[in-house]
Amino acid sequence: MNETLIPWYKQFWPWALIALPGTVVIASITTLVIAIHKPDALVADDYYKEGMGINRVITRQQRAVELQLHAMAQYQATNQVMVLSLTGSDLALRTDLQLRLVHPTLAQQDKLIKLLRQPDGTYQAHFAMAVTQPHLHWHAILENPEKTWRLSATVSPAADTIWEFSPEL
Repeated sequence: MNETLIPWYKQFWPWALIALPGTVVIASITTLVIAIHKPDALVADDYYKEGMGINRVITRQQRAVELQLHAMAQYQATNQVMVLSLTGSDLALRTDLQLRLVHPTLAQQDKLIKLLRQPDGTYQAHFAMAVTQPHLHWHAILENPEKTWRLSATVSPAADTIWEFSPEL
């Protein structure tokens, strides 16, 4: 019998058996690198304080109900202007407003916009809204600078032309 022995490194099965754990090692290292460079922004370091903050939000929403506040806003993409009308108690209508656009998952894409009161009673702000994910819904929070009341809405900046804010109790 004249059999020629083929070296192990020229055969299929050793490489197939090495490739399976090798793939797992590479995937694990890739997952580790992603986890280090992009930490989860949704995890709160101090969940107790976050829970106490919810009570403050409810109080501010109740105050908006007491003041009978309601707002309608329209973002005009052509000239990059947000025009907002606010109805309710005169106490709340005398000051400039703050609009926070909160991205559901990426905190670095959150925006704080100051709406200035105009002589006609509306509020306006000039800003460019870059919508990178048109299918995504944002949380829009409207409040006075003293943060005594709060209105909110869920909006899709790419699709919605008019945003309606309510206390959402």
